Amino acid sequence: MRSFSFVGQEELAAVKVSGGIAEALIATACGLATAILCCCRSSFTIAAWPVPVRLEQTINHVELLVESAKHHGYDLEAFAGRQARNLKKNTEVATLQSQP
Repeated sequence: MRSFSFVGQEELAAVKVSGGIAEALIATACGLATAILCCCRSSFTIAAWPVPVRLEQTINHVELLVESAKHHGYDLEAFAGRQARNLKKNTEVATLQSQP
C-alpha cells in the first residue's frame, strides 16, 4: 500500500492518502472474509466427517448380518416380503384412522 508515501509531499496529500486507506480497508475486508469462510468450512467438515464413516460401518454390519443369515439357512426374500406386506397393512390402517 503506497498511501503513506504521499504524506508531506503535496498540499492535497490527504486525498491521495484516503485512497490508499480505502485500498487497505478493502484488502483487510477481503482477508477477513476469506478467513471466516475457511473457518466455517473447516468446522463444517469436522462436524460432518463422522457421518460417512458411521454410514460405511453400518453398511458393513448389515452386509455381515445378511451373509450370516444366508449361511444359517434363513430365507431373506420371504422375510422381506412379509415385512413389506406388514408395512403396507400398517400404513393403510394408519391412513384410515387419520381420516375424519
